[in-house]
Amino acid sequence: MAPRILGLLVAVISLLSGACSSPSTASSPPAASTIVFADGATVVTKLGGSAYTNVVSGVGTGSVTYTSGTLSTATVNASSGAVTFVATGTTVITANKAADADHSSVTKSYTLTVVPSSFAIGNAFQGGKVAYILQSGDPGYATGGALHGLIAATADEMGMPWALAAYQSTDVAGAHGTAIGTGLANTNAIVAQNGPGTGYAAGICDAYSVTDSGTVYSDWYLPSRDELDKLYVNQGAVGAFFAGTYYWSSSAFSATAGGITYFTNGTTAGDPKNQNWSFRAVRSF
Repeated sequence: MAPRILGLLVAVISLLSGACSSPSTASSPPAASTIVFADGATVVTKLGGSAYTNVVSGVGTGSVTYTSGTLSTATVNASSGAVTFVATGTTVITANKAADADHSSVTKSYTLTVVPSSFAIGNAFQGGKVAYILQSGDPGYATGGALHGLIAATADEMGMPWALAAYQSTDVAGAHGTAIGTGLANTNAIVAQNGPGTGYAAGICDAYSVTDSGTVYSDWYLPSRDELDKLYVNQGAVGAFFAGTYYWSSSAFSATAGGITYFTNGTTAGDPKNQNWSFRAVRSF
């Protein structure tokens, strides 16, 4: 009997020991890697320029490899991401970041449009006419070969107030930007106050949409004061402006006045928001 009792005691001790031992800790899932493109998710470059690289940053230290979706437009170095232009057109460049010890893998793409070397103000492009190409010193100017600028709709909108009647004496705190690059934020602030609709200038620009070569462009806005100035300067190349009239900008002048530019001499001022002036929708590229 003694050996049997001894065996039972050993089994009981073993069970108790297992019950008292610390439970195993499950490993945490890896953190997410990220990819951030320096020039954003849509890039325009000129054919004939030097190799272009949309520099990648973000979380994670895994190696990054690159592919081009349309090799007849551009090829890409698989390890460096340097793009070589082949012909005009559009391609999708995809970056794949491998997992590292602490982060999961991730994939992200940007769309690259290669335009002719003769690309210039006045050219038809992405639903309108190129109205301005950013220069060194402009907000948003890129130094690596990517082009950014303004596209103007092909025709004016005529005779609308700056705001709806209920808001023509109310300031719009987020619509006082005047620099290049502030028109969209101004427009969003005006629409947030007035509500979506086509009864006032910013609302019409916000609702504007055009399809060009099968692509829908719906990201239009009322230009800021300095953006509108570029339309004034380049009105001959863009076309269909009326020199003897005032145009609304999205830059609020005061609680009761919106910004205007006189297209005869470029003078800027403020005018009551209930006035019915012309305006031209723009979008950025």
